[in-house]
Amino acid sequence: ATDVAAAVEYLKAREEVDKSAIGLIGHSEGGVIAPMVASKNRDIKFIVLMAGMGERGIETIMKQNRMALELLNIEPENSDQSLKAIRQMLESLSEWKGTEADRVTLRDRLSQLWEQYPILVKMKLKKDAFIRDQFNAIATPWYRQFLALDPAEYLKKVKCPVLAINGEKDTQV
Repeated sequence: ATDVAAAVEYLKAREEVDKSAIGLIGHSEGGVIAPMVASKNRDIKFIVLMAGMGERGIETIMKQNRMALELLNIEPENSDQSLKAIRQMLESLSEWKGTEADRVTLRDRLSQLWEQYPILVKMKLKKDAFIRDQFNAIATPWYRQFLALDPAEYLKKVKCPVLAINGEKDTQV
């Protein structure tokens, strides 16, 4: 969000920019960042949120996984088992400190998740690649912040007009 706030400050310093008409348009994760910035900066006169989220990040990730499993026509009992493993893994990230023990635990949880994941998903990716790719994606500070992020905390502080656009068939944020 600091990069977006800096961009707003840059625009305010430009002579050719109408300072009374600066707004933000955020798509996907940008639909979360725009309210974060607008909640702290009254110079932002409007925000447009496209395919953003309205719930905590962990709930959004869980919903995305649930929808992906449904699209793959995974049996509910297999789907429920996978979703439980995913939630446990994501919740364990709240305690993450980046230690070697944390890294080992995360890799172990990813390995367990692999074992519980439906065969149709496994067929497309080898176990080592799955663990490596997932580890690299979720062991980042932004991802851990995203999981805990509650957009409602920022949206209720926004004082400018907001246009939120979401598609009912959209499965990703």
